[in-house]
Amino acid sequence: MDFILPGILLASGIVVCFLGGNSFKSTPFIGGFLLGGSLAVYAAGFFVNSLQEWGAFSPYIIYAAGGIVGGLIAKPLYMVMVVISGGALGALLGLGLGFVINLQGDPQMLKQIDLVIRPFDVLTLWLMIIFALVLAIVSLLFDEFMLLVSTAFIGSAVVISSITGLLAGSIPLMQNVVAVFFAWFVVGLAGLVYQNNNLD
Repeated sequence: MDFILPGILLASGIVVCFLGGNSFKSTPFIGGFLLGGSLAVYAAGFFVNSLQEWGAFSPYIIYAAGGIVGGLIAKPLYMVMVVISGGALGALLGLGLGFVINLQGDPQMLKQIDLVIRPFDVLTLWLMIIFALVLAIVSLLFDEFMLLVSTAFIGSAVVISSITGLLAGSIPLMQNVVAVFFAWFVVGLAGLVYQNNNLD
């Protein structure tokens, strides 16, 4: 059972990363469902050590609920989804910046850091909030471009975190923080280029 949720998130992440921007135009419910479900699972994961604490099926219920909400608002409230996705990307960037700052200039600390980053320190939380607000506002001004960027890199984060969850135990490289961040950037950039070259 442990591979089912990561597998669902991996498939969702691939679609969001490479087809996210276009899917909101051609099939808004599907795009909103996949993005909403993925964001709901990860958002809930920040508040508990394991979603299994809420019951064996709670991660799937959270994914389905978030997906349904995202799917229903994707078309009539298109700009809301754009702002949400932009804000989510901002929060992700704030999380990454907080992570780097907490290294305190010592790369050796990378060896002591768990990949399950929980942004409970005050600095990281503020960075997430600030970056989320800034990119949400930018998304209002450049909605189409920001939708491509945010879906590409959010989808990439879902893909890489899912692969890490599935393979970290058997592939040591997936436990290397630098390798994971590099993979996130490369996959996100590939998704952005693909989406940009295949605009409807």
